[in-house]
Amino acid sequence: MRNVRILLFILFSLLGCAHQPANERLPANGMGACFVKGRGVLRSLQTKLTLKSAIERTRPGQLGYGRPKVDLLKKRFEDSSFSEIQEYLDARPIPYVENPEGKWVIHDRHHLFLGLVKSREVLEERFPEKSLKLTYHRTASFKGKGEPEYRKFMEGTNRINLDFKGSAIAWRDLPNDFQSMKKDFFRGMAYLLIKAEILEKVTVPFSEFKWANALRKRFPYLKTKWRIKNIEEVFEDVIDNPEKYPGLKGRVEDPPDLDEAMDNIEDIVDELGWN
Repeated sequence: MRNVRILLFILFSLLGCAHQPANERLPANGMGACFVKGRGVLRSLQTKLTLKSAIERTRPGQLGYGRPKVDLLKKRFEDSSFSEIQEYLDARPIPYVENPEGKWVIHDRHHLFLGLVKSREVLEERFPEKSLKLTYHRTASFKGKGEPEYRKFMEGTNRINLDFKGSAIAWRDLPNDFQSMKKDFFRGMAYLLIKAEILEKVTVPFSEFKWANALRKRFPYLKTKWRIKNIEEVFEDVIDNPEKYPGLKGRVEDPPDLDEAMDNIEDIVDELGWN
């Protein structure tokens, strides 16, 4: 009975975290506070690794990423103090499944990890005597078990994304390291829609990827140009034409108008130097 109570506590803690906004700014707040509440229970499920060890052991569970979020995190990591970065990382445990070879395949926090990878050289130069540590939370382990059992679990529980730019990919197409991940312009646009408060975070698996694929069909000519006029075109369409995005979850019931939406991402536009 005691084990059942502990399991329920963990589940409710994690569900509570899912509904809290994750602040991209450093230092961290939001989800970190939620995990701290259950720290005594979760400690046994968590492991800390230095950034160097984490890069060696961790594998991505998807191929694509959105460039704006990674660029923002990279810039902020490089501009922040060691303690601010460590506090931010402590508040964001990385969930993973251990594959049959013993590698840790993460199913969230890909942008955070990639931002660290891309800023690693600068961070090591700035903090030569210190080592940042990442907190990992293990979901399941298939070390030493069969590949079919592992893949069935990953696909059946939506912990792997076998889609890139709207096309199915094979397991062999998943990257073996984070530097091999590929940019997806529309995955980045879905992130901006959330920051603009036109969309909101939902618990539907891979919701932002589904929005990215819908946008890809609506705007095939935009490709990779991060320009304000391109962002405005997409924002206006999602605001004014919800019927063009049937079946997708996350559009807020009463979205801001275009001017307000652009105001909501003004800091991002300025920070990344878009025009």
